[in-house]
Amino acid sequence: MRRGRTPALAAVALVIALLVPEAAAAAPSPPDEWDPRIQRFVDFVERDRDRDLEFEHPVRVEFLGDAAFRRRLERDEANLTDEDRHDIEESAAIFRALGLLTAEVDFLGASSDLDADTILGYYDFDTKKMVVRGTELGDVETRATVVHELTHALQDQRYGIDKLYDRTETSGEIFALDALTEGDAIYVETDFVDTLPAKQQDEYYSVDPDATATTAEPDPTSPDVPEIMAIASDAPYTLGFDFLIELSAKGPPALARAYRRPPVSEEQIIDPVAWAEHDRPRAVAKPPLEPGDEKAAPADEFGALSLYLTLASRIDPLVALDAATGWGGDRFRGFTRDGLDCLRGTFVGDTARDTSELAAALGEWAATLPAGMATVTTGDEGVQLTSCAVPGVTDPDPEQLDRAFYFTLDHRLTNANQALFAGLSPDEASCVGTASVSEPDLAAIEARLYGEQITYDDLPARERDRYDELIGEAVQDCAG
Repeated sequence: MRRGRTPALAAVALVIALLVPEAAAAAPSPPDEWDPRIQRFVDFVERDRDRDLEFEHPVRVEFLGDAAFRRRLERDEANLTDEDRHDIEESAAIFRALGLLTAEVDFLGASSDLDADTILGYYDFDTKKMVVRGTELGDVETRATVVHELTHALQDQRYGIDKLYDRTETSGEIFALDALTEGDAIYVETDFVDTLPAKQQDEYYSVDPDATATTAEPDPTSPDVPEIMAIASDAPYTLGFDFLIELSAKGPPALARAYRRPPVSEEQIIDPVAWAEHDRPRAVAKPPLEPGDEKAAPADEFGALSLYLTLASRIDPLVALDAATGWGGDRFRGFTRDGLDCLRGTFVGDTARDTSELAAALGEWAATLPAGMATVTTGDEGVQLTSCAVPGVTDPDPEQLDRAFYFTLDHRLTNANQALFAGLSPDEASCVGTASVSEPDLAAIEARLYGEQITYDDLPARERDRYDELIGEAVQDCAG
């Protein structure tokens, strides 16, 4: 994973960001010229997709071998302040309160393992410098990383990314902006890889040229990293790329408009309808603390994606998806009770029916946990969830989490985007995307494509005909 931004540390539900700036000092003056080794990549980033954007000035680039890059990450971790570490612990407490992590997991250590395994480079928005893991530009992965990080540098110079982040107030806004910037960088990176010879593309995608099936699995991570943390880290990239495909259906100006008026919630990233209709989260009062509760974290927005991942960790992902797509807004806070990490949140749906479905899904999820761990109640304010980490809770099934994220959610968005390119409205396209992972006969073929990592062209002719028939029926039903 590229993880090209150097984000601020915050108690963000289900979003891990542990790479810190090298120093708090002001950025040095930019160099007069580009490093000649990367000039061709600069030219590519400027002209990609007819964006008509140019760099205002060159940026410094530092290439480090693997050992030196790992030492840099270790040094950055050592620079964490006490406040940083407190924020990280608050994030870990929320994972534990929801049963997403057990108490035995070393959150900071697992995050460090994840960074060491997946970060290939970063552009530092404070020092205005790129750091790339690798010294040989003959390696396709290093070249793709250079393109990715250059895209971040261009975003910084032309859109004022720091100012956009300064205006964010909730975790949902931060995630949405992460998804926009990282999705954009992945999009340009993918465009670059598509220009390479087939053998180099196979190397990038880890495809065996002698095999008949492609392998587009998520990047491997350390076995010490729980699946939920790997997915949370990957989410801005995978879902951000989906979001950029959605924007590209409307042409290059749509991207510039997105930077002028960025998405403001997780929902706008995972639901084409929410973005198209500028559906903003409803205001929800922060849930009260009760006698015996000790405040541990400020109130924040949980978000539709975080809700989906929490539910889908233990119940049918389709039930979780239905609840998450009806999300209207929320407010939550972390706290401690009798020494246990706890979370209390108030959730509302877009409609009264959505709120009822959300309550039912949360109730079903709570029933899978140890007795007394989570309670769900409904009232005039919405659905209130209180959950505390208790002994005996087990980790979620990693295979279920993986399928919920990469198939039910990501695959749905992929098919919705194809429907958008075919001319369907956002409502119709979202409907088709949902049908592709929920309509039994169609979902069975989609599951085979996903599970065997094969493409439509790899299917036998009869199965392709059946797939076309089923997609046609889904389009007709959704358009009707």
